[in-house]
Amino acid sequence: MTEFLIGADPELFVRDRKGELVSAHGMIPGTKANPHQVEGGAVQVDGMALEFNINPASTYQEWEANITGVMAQLKEMIPTGYTFDFSPVAEFGADFIKTQPEEARDLGCDPDFNPYNSNQPFPRPDASTSFRTASGHVHIGWTKDQSIDDPDHWEACSMMARQLDLALLPHSFIWDRDTKRSSLYGKPGAFRPKSYGVEYRSLSNVWVDNADTRYIVYHRTLNAAQMLLSGRRMYDYDSHRDPVIYHKKGDLKSVKMWSDHLHAAFDRYDPDGIIRAKMATIYNQNKTPVKSSIVKPKTKTNDAEFNPALQWNLAVREARERIRERAAIGVPVAAGIGRGPRRRGAGQMAVPAAILDDDFL
Repeated sequence: MTEFLIGADPELFVRDRKGELVSAHGMIPGTKANPHQVEGGAVQVDGMALEFNINPASTYQEWEANITGVMAQLKEMIPTGYTFDFSPVAEFGADFIKTQPEEARDLGCDPDFNPYNSNQPFPRPDASTSFRTASGHVHIGWTKDQSIDDPDHWEACSMMARQLDLALLPHSFIWDRDTKRSSLYGKPGAFRPKSYGVEYRSLSNVWVDNADTRYIVYHRTLNAAQMLLSGRRMYDYDSHRDPVIYHKKGDLKSVKMWSDHLHAAFDRYDPDGIIRAKMATIYNQNKTPVKSSIVKPKTKTNDAEFNPALQWNLAVREARERIRERAAIGVPVAAGIGRGPRRRGAGQMAVPAAILDDDFL
């Protein structure tokens, strides 16, 4: 039986005694090329942020002990009175960033890969921005000494990244409402193949600073890997695209609906409903009065920009045209995932949500 090992290499920012953001360059020992080893993992400087990684864990207890233990050691290394900032985006300002040495300004040279575009690399991030981002990458190991040039290993990594896009990404939008980080890093499905497995790079660092989200990330990662190993590919039935669109609109209510829908696939792994309860608590802590973009508005208008119901109707109309175009050239069309307010007649077509925007990443 395959044993999955799960690790992480989160990044975080630092604030001084006055509460101001400061560059972490040169603050602690350790670099990308030569991390500073500590008990349970390692620490290093990453640009203008700090980064730590943990030893791979085979149990949740080991995962939690490694993360909290390494963070505690890292805290002892920074100046007295300084604090961690687990924001996914830090606005330093372009002028301040220009004062930093080249190794602090650099955003890295290793690319992230896109499983929805034949595993091609994502474009290199723009280092001239006035802000920097922090991630909470998750590592999943199931092999060792695997060549990262092996096409079968690449496919396995790509499959795992797509699986985690449904097991983790939509749920993360409930505790992390930022949309700016993804302009540089954290595109859906972003991954890097490793000799031991894969590094999933879509999540920000927000989950690291909360015991409930650490619990969810560990267990959903493990469950997703177990499902994939058993042949249950979540991405064959659902798409990450709808929750990503709702997230970018700031529509937490619709994101929550998707999160609840996707939780159903994991009920066998959560018979006591622990994760559902934790997610409900996190949602109640983060929700604000945001009108769902799929709720029919009270006022009537013909302007699609202000009429979500009309937006939906237009999207359905466009999708049906695309279905017909695909059918005309022999492209198979998947079954629809839902019906509109009226009963679908024999001549009507179901609309797969996953094809409403084929070019969306």
